[in-house]
Amino acid sequence: MKQVCECLRMIERTRLLCNTQEGLAELVGSSIKSGNGLVRKGGNSLFMKEAILRQLASLAAEETGMDLEKVVDAYGEVDTLLDKYASRLKGKDVCNQLVRYFYGDGEVAEDLVEMFGKVERRLAPILVLMLQGVLPRLSAKSGDVRDIKEDYIQVFGWLHQVATVNIPTQSLPVLSQFEEKVNKDSSVMCRLHLIYMVERVLNAYGSMSTPESLSLTNREMQKELFYPDVEGIWVENDTSTVFWIMEKMAKGFSLYRYALNSEKRKLTYESYTIRFCDKGDAVMVMVTHPKIIQYILSGKPVPNGCHAFLNCELKDGQIELSPLMDDSAWFKLRHLQRSCHAEYFQKLLDDERYTKEDTYAEYAYHYAISLAAITAENIYITAPEGGFYQVPKSLNPVLEDTQFGDNVGIITYANSLYLAFDDKLLYYDVSTEDIMSQLNIKKVHSISV
Repeated sequence: MKQVCECLRMIERTRLLCNTQEGLAELVGSSIKSGNGLVRKGGNSLFMKEAILRQLASLAAEETGMDLEKVVDAYGEVDTLLDKYASRLKGKDVCNQLVRYFYGDGEVAEDLVEMFGKVERRLAPILVLMLQGVLPRLSAKSGDVRDIKEDYIQVFGWLHQVATVNIPTQSLPVLSQFEEKVNKDSSVMCRLHLIYMVERVLNAYGSMSTPESLSLTNREMQKELFYPDVEGIWVENDTSTVFWIMEKMAKGFSLYRYALNSEKRKLTYESYTIRFCDKGDAVMVMVTHPKIIQYILSGKPVPNGCHAFLNCELKDGQIELSPLMDDSAWFKLRHLQRSCHAEYFQKLLDDERYTKEDTYAEYAYHYAISLAAITAENIYITAPEGGFYQVPKSLNPVLEDTQFGDNVGIITYANSLYLAFDDKLLYYDVSTEDIMSQLNIKKVHSISV
């Protein structure tokens, strides 16, 4: 009884689920006033109080997938931590260092290492929100949330600043998703959702903030990839002179869009990469724009407009697509069906009288998976003209984690050759002997164990 009552009391006091006491009263369908709070509902019946708590927990899980009772417990733990370490958790940079410690490279100020070591990672989202004043201390008597929208603006601003350091993209797709969600539906905004959002965003950031974490994340993502029966020629409708082709490749499919100009006997095309991911209860596809190559090979953060994330439904020779976020709107395709004119379109492709013009020719590249061997000290990649490129693992510590099945090979782009460790976003220019010498990469005729 004591534990249930304390949990109900904290849910009401912290305004976790509803921004106002009035909103909570509407939710439970009963007046909640001074002296007649949530904890008094059900009288002396433990069964009734547990029923109220279970229902609130069910609503929280439905909205966020979070365990409400675990969140309440964590809230209490964080409050106790602040009582113990309040004087040492002051300063504008503490929240940023917490993120770096738990989700980044772990390199933080020496005077914080011991204390951070006593904090569990699961507490970090609530801790940073409490340190920023977005979540109240348990001793606070602030009552209703004053301006939940302003709290979100503050947190979004902070996340854009802290969760974009040392990642391969300009921003996190999941952060964009949350921003779009709250802009379209303000009813989701509450303190529990803030905790959920910060946890999701920081976990996503942690999954790519270091070469090691990025490598592990990409390896896990490979397990979600699947290859539906989609190879062949597709159209948006059977009256269109635009057709699409999917061709299976090592990690996904090449997706070509062809537009026919009969008068000029020309086929203008664009090439994308599309990957199908099994998310358990849904299928998601990621479409990659060809211009991404210029960013990844130069080591520059990839703009959001290089990826499109879409929900996908595959059924009866049809593909239905819907964007998961506004950043994905650049990819306009929404429906495909198997073409009943596939034979005709294939003849056009085979007809040498028709010129084929690549809209994004400047970004055209060729990628060949060609990992040959892994030894204690080196990685060997088969060279196109014979022999092998010998890459020392000492070039980067994350190369020690290279495995067969990883995306390792050679990219040919803009008259240059790059050795690609795609899962780790490592690319080495081997176009000249001088560049190779600086990297200690060698061209050899045989593999030395």
